[in-house]
Amino acid sequence: MNQGRVGHAVARINPSLALVTGGTCGICEVYDLDSRLFTPTGSMAWDRSRHTAIHLTSPPGVLIIGGVTAKTNPTPLIEFFDPNTGSFKAAGNLALAPGHSATLLPNGKILLVSHSTTGDGWRPFAALYDPASKTARATHGQPGTPREGHQSVLLVHPPKVLILGGNDGSGPLASAEWYDPTTEQFQLCPNPMLTPRTDFGAAIMDHDQVLLLGGTADGRTACASAERFDSTTQSFATTGALNLPRRHPCVLRLDSGKVLVLGGSNEKQGCLKEIEVYSVPEPSPTPEPPRLPWRPLP
Repeated sequence: MNQGRVGHAVARINPSLALVTGGTCGICEVYDLDSRLFTPTGSMAWDRSRHTAIHLTSPPGVLIIGGVTAKTNPTPLIEFFDPNTGSFKAAGNLALAPGHSATLLPNGKILLVSHSTTGDGWRPFAALYDPASKTARATHGQPGTPREGHQSVLLVHPPKVLILGGNDGSGPLASAEWYDPTTEQFQLCPNPMLTPRTDFGAAIMDHDQVLLLGGTADGRTACASAERFDSTTQSFATTGALNLPRRHPCVLRLDSGKVLVLGGSNEKQGCLKEIEVYSVPEPSPTPEPPRLPWRPLP
């Protein structure tokens, strides 16, 4: 990337372009998936980090939600990036804790998972946001755990949202929850992640598998480990590690099945602009059955 970034967000603009927003840099960048080049584009109204970016098809563009400003003040301003003009415009207001997750559902609504703060500490909080009406309401059910710095992904067989890890106010989590868009209810995943993680990256792979990478397991030190979730068995398994430990990385799945890992930070290199590529492991070849020795017929 042209700039090192941490706490940024990435979303597809169209099949060949992606938008990288915010983090430690106010200028946004457009990534061309064909030429593999980054080009600076306009700036958001607010410099922000720990926000989310969602690709929309109607109208086509990217919706940027929440986060904190350079002075660590939460911003309620929602912005919309118009790819036709290359500019950002205000698109409503919504108060959310930084480090929330946002998932576009099949019905066009956006599931927002976060936490609310009361005198007793953090409470679980989830809402549905309608980009068309610019309104939000609480989901019928609420998550079992308050979360910040987590990830959520939509799996399609059947359509359910998997909410992973994060921090509940006392430390990184290994737990995961399912959200059913039909009933608006949450249910605990039977198996935890192999490693507690917050401030990590996640991407959907083929066959409803999910790649989890980086983040921090102790709330202080960036890690390089990665694991994969298999929706069939609802279990986690280790996979190849990152070359650089990264906290707050962004990930972008390519049509080839590979995953780009962009930016983040660690204690040694600080804010990173280096990119890594994750390739799906090749399946192990099926061994041939043993051959019997050839003998002439009597």
